Amino acid sequence: MALLEIKNLVKNYGDVEALKCINLSIEKGEVVVILGPSGCGKSTFLRCLNGLEEIKSGQILLQNAGELGKDIPWVKARQRIGMVFQSYELFAHLSVIDNILLGPLKVQKRDRAEAEKQAAIDRAEALRIAAEAEAAQSRMHAQGEADAKILLAQAQEQQYRVDAEGSRAVNEAANVLSAEQIKMQIRMALLRHLPEIIRESVRPIEQIDGIKILHVDGLGGVGQSAQSSLHTEQGAAAQGNLADQMVNSALRYRSQAPLVDNLLKEIGLNGADINGLTQGLVQPVKDSNPNNSAD
Repeated sequence: MALLEIKNLVKNYGDVEALKCINLSIEKGEVVVILGPSGCGKSTFLRCLNGLEEIKSGQILLQNAGELGKDIPWVKARQRIGMVFQSYELFAHLSVIDNILLGPLKVQKRDRAEAEKQAAIDRAEALRIAAEAEAAQSRMHAQGEADAKILLAQAQEQQYRVDAEGSRAVNEAANVLSAEQIKMQIRMALLRHLPEIIRESVRPIEQIDGIKILHVDGLGGVGQSAQSSLHTEQGAAAQGNLADQMVNSALRYRSQAPLVDNLLKEIGLNGADINGLTQGLVQPVKDSNPNNSAD
C-alpha cells in the first residue's frame, strides 16, 4: 500500500462539483506537484487531505492508519500530515522557534526538549539534502567543463591535422617545380624584400653627419674626380651622373657588402651598383622543357 492513497474523491459546493473522482497514490519519499489554473480545485483538494473540507464521497487512506476521518480521527491525522498554508499567520509576540514549536507543544502535547531535539534532527537532515544537491550540481558543472575541454582538444587536433595536410600538399607541389621555376620564385621573393635588403645594407651611412665635395671637374665627362668623406677612390672613372656616383660609392662602402653580394650573386644579381641589382630580374627565364621550343 502507498503511504497516502486517494480513491474516487468527490467534493461539492452546493450544486458546483469542485472535485470529481480524484484518484492518487503517493509513495514514501516521493515528491508530487499539483499544477493547474486558478480555480481548478488545487487548494480545495489539499484542504480535503487535511480534513479542513468535508468530502461528499471517496476515501483518503494513510498507511498503517486506515481511512482518515473514520479509522483515525482528523485531530490525530493532522499530527502526521503537515500543511503550510498559502496565507499563513505568525504570532508577533513569539520568536521563530516558539512559532514553530507551537503545534508540537500545544496540539501534540510533546515535551519541549524532545520537540527541539527533533527540530535539530530535521534541520540537520535538511542541510544534508541541500549539501548533496549542491555537490551534485558541482559535479555536473565540473563534468561539463571537462567535456568542453575534451571537445576543444579534439577540435584542435583535427585543425592541426588539416594544417599539416595543407602544408604537406604545398611542399609536394613545390618539389615538382623545375629549377628555372624555383629560381623565378627566389627572384620574386627577393624583389619583394629588396627594399629591406637595401635599407639594411646602407645602414652604416646613417652614422655620417655630412658630405663635403672639395672639387668637381665636370659632371658627366670621363676623368672627373671627387674627394669626399666617403674616401672615394681618386682617379676612378665613374659612370653615370653625380647621383649615380654617390649611390655606387655608398654601396661599395657597405659594412655588410661581402655577405649581401654573395647572397645576390647566388640568384644572379650584382650588388656593386644599382644597375646590377635590377639587371638579373629582367633576364628571361629559360624553359627547361625542350618540347616547348618554338618551331
